Amino acid sequence: MESQSLIDYLGGNLGVTYTVVRNDNGSLFEAEIVLKNTGDETISSPDWELYLCHIRLIEPATIRPNGAELGSSGFKAFHVNGCQHKIVPSVGFTELLPGNSVTIAFRAQYWQVAVTDVMPNWYVVTSGASPALIKSTTGESLDFVTPLTKPVQLKRCPSDCFKPLTPVDRFLVNGHVKKTARPDVEVVPTPLDVAVDASRRIILGSPWIVVKTEALATEASVLADNLTLRQEKQKPDTHFITLETGDVTVEGTVSTVSESYRIEVDADTPSVRIVGRDKAGVFYGVQTLISLANDTRGIPAGHIADQPRYHYRGLLLDVSRNFRSKEEVLQLIDVMATYKLNKLHLHLADDEGWRLEIPGLPELTQVGSKRCHDLTEKTCIVPQLGSGPTTSGPGSGFYTQADYKEILVRAAERHVQVIPEFDSPGHARAAIVAMATRDDFRLRHPNDTSDYFSVQMFNDNAMDPCLNTTYRFLRHVVREVKKMHEVAQPLKVFHFGGDEVAHRAWVDSPACKALASGVPTDRHSLKRRFAEKVAEIVHEEGLNLAGWEDGLMSQGSEPFGRSLFPNKEVFAYAWQNVWEWGVGHRAYRLANHGFKVVVSHATHLYFDHPQEPDPEERGYYWATRYTDTRKVFHFLPDSLYDNIDTDRMGHPQDRVDVCTKHACTTLNAGHRNNIVGMQGHLWSETVRTKEQSHQMLFPRVLALAERAWHKAAWENAMSEEERDSLRDEDWERFANALGSKELARLDAFGIAYRVPPPGAGVTADGDLEVNVELPGLKVDCSRDGGQTWGECHSKQPVSPEICLRTKSADGKRTSRVVSLLIQPQDTKRPKPTEGPKITKAPKSTKAPETTEHLSGRATSLGVAAVCLWLSQLVIALATP
Repeated sequence: MESQSLIDYLGGNLGVTYTVVRNDNGSLFEAEIVLKNTGDETISSPDWELYLCHIRLIEPATIRPNGAELGSSGFKAFHVNGCQHKIVPSVGFTELLPGNSVTIAFRAQYWQVAVTDVMPNWYVVTSGASPALIKSTTGESLDFVTPLTKPVQLKRCPSDCFKPLTPVDRFLVNGHVKKTARPDVEVVPTPLDVAVDASRRIILGSPWIVVKTEALATEASVLADNLTLRQEKQKPDTHFITLETGDVTVEGTVSTVSESYRIEVDADTPSVRIVGRDKAGVFYGVQTLISLANDTRGIPAGHIADQPRYHYRGLLLDVSRNFRSKEEVLQLIDVMATYKLNKLHLHLADDEGWRLEIPGLPELTQVGSKRCHDLTEKTCIVPQLGSGPTTSGPGSGFYTQADYKEILVRAAERHVQVIPEFDSPGHARAAIVAMATRDDFRLRHPNDTSDYFSVQMFNDNAMDPCLNTTYRFLRHVVREVKKMHEVAQPLKVFHFGGDEVAHRAWVDSPACKALASGVPTDRHSLKRRFAEKVAEIVHEEGLNLAGWEDGLMSQGSEPFGRSLFPNKEVFAYAWQNVWEWGVGHRAYRLANHGFKVVVSHATHLYFDHPQEPDPEERGYYWATRYTDTRKVFHFLPDSLYDNIDTDRMGHPQDRVDVCTKHACTTLNAGHRNNIVGMQGHLWSETVRTKEQSHQMLFPRVLALAERAWHKAAWENAMSEEERDSLRDEDWERFANALGSKELARLDAFGIAYRVPPPGAGVTADGDLEVNVELPGLKVDCSRDGGQTWGECHSKQPVSPEICLRTKSADGKRTSRVVSLLIQPQDTKRPKPTEGPKITKAPKSTKAPETTEHLSGRATSLGVAAVCLWLSQLVIALATP
């Protein structure tokens, strides 16, 4: 077979099946790749290579320069860089006849308990031919991955407590949240001061007008456009809305807080007056009025006055790992502003891609913004994260200057500050590769032989802090980005990243070895040198500095001295709070040292993590096994140690446990104002489409907005018991607000939020009962295996097998399908009445056998979410 014919045949006829054999070792897992010749020709040539992204290092590929033999399969594995590996036929390979298969068994580091740990778009290459995608691995279905159903597949180690939720488990978790009567004022985030007369309401529509003023023209247009009202300069006698800035009284006191507002509704005139302490305050008053106007019951007379809990209410969007279009960013800004989030942290550069056009540095986008199979990396960087061999797809892309300026204009109109981040000195491979031919902007010495390995398995991703050209590059980037911001939103802060610099980076850098005698060249000193020089560059441009917590720290958790940085403010993003690692105190340590801290805790605010402990849920899970909307809502940003619940394997822990084993820094009273806000994060390693992005962000972002804007009364409760009781009541209110109103608003925005699968139980009379995490969403039933569907009704009789799914608020999308299998002896049982909490066990309940059908695949899944109540739930496991 000719080279191209061979590659094309392999791409079209190589059937791939990926199976996790067992995960429960704790340090290495076992897996198999089955390659099947599905065509009618024999594969006899060994002259081809298979490339795949494997997020866990295939052992022991990295320690053998000539590759690692994978058992007796006739194949070897090599680590390329990052997640990219290649598997090649070795001396043991003979031929693969039509219809025959070969099994490649191997071990890899750590574990894989999520289907989305496996990346799509594997491809084959050979010399003299264009690469070909392996058809069986393409697309987002990941149907070449065998379902994970057995305990040895689902457990990361023997002590792992987490198991996928069955419908009955989910019924228990959702159980205490009921459909409730709607309050007089239903707004997310919750307003602080509400005094209304619900018996007197107005309905905004014709003949209402918005009184237009030049000073608040944008805010007036947002209101008029959303409510389809006319704008007029002259105020009529009745049916008008006025906007103005001035003093705002909240709870009887004139507010000194930026972004505060007051809405006064006069049902007699009728008229509405919105006063903001500043333009942003007027805008947020407008958003509250729009929310109220979306309620068919109308707007009650009286007043609503409000002010934000934090000035910094942020969301990070990682566009480096997988690119998101300009249109998606504009849409996200609109939704953020609707829910009063005001900081968009754009992660624009990382190892896997550089995403912004920089004048004078065309290589950054000509090379660094593209991923393709070019091992010389002259035209692109090597594929990562399932991006495939060509530049098509989300692995490639960038914003032109015009795109970025359009984003800035929209953000300024919506009072959202864009914070650009270009990660350095680590996480910088895209820039390093792009600048490799530019001697005037070189970021890595060509003779640097430092042997290191980053967390994401790169061996060449750290900018050299000893090269003057590194700082010339950064100064150029800062200046050009600052110029772009002048169009609509002056740049105030530059985020340099600073996180996860690999150990042993720079140890053999010729530039570092050439530093003057007496200059420290250990990793921590060089890291400090880098941060100090970047701060000086940023300060020269009149900007504040921002960085991840570890970029502003020396050894361990010791912050650099604040005096090291001349910038007026330095923002530290405290993210790495895995409690059992002993680093959860960093936020307070940084605040005590004078840094402005943005709470970014991975255990509650990383939206790249799954929303259930289920193998079909998208996302990484290194910090916590899952984070659902309720967990985000429960977050206590003013009392960080009170967020401790379980370790990564689900074992209970609390403040006493953690602080006994590790240092727990107290936040000094004089530095409380240094906690300036909180931020949610969507890292995009597993997020390749707009729909996936929406499903990971929403509705969790709404819970983020609630906590960042509004401090709930239960946060000040005197006892843990009182706090939990009040918090459960507040969650019920919030969950109802989402299910009955806010999700419909997201539908109108075109947001494909995650629809939670339903829970199901059986009453004592043998009737089916269903519930859902967010009351108000409807549940469908099918008794014929999913061929036909109808709405589930309470007290509906059960049958041997019922399929269930939740519908989105607009009825156009559904959750994944779950099945409840009822055995004859299970038709009468007590109804579960109370959902479990993470630290308490529910009443013992015998549950029917369950099977879940997830994303079109049938799996027989396990039992409870955590060990704490697993022992008190008697669950009959379905057999595969």
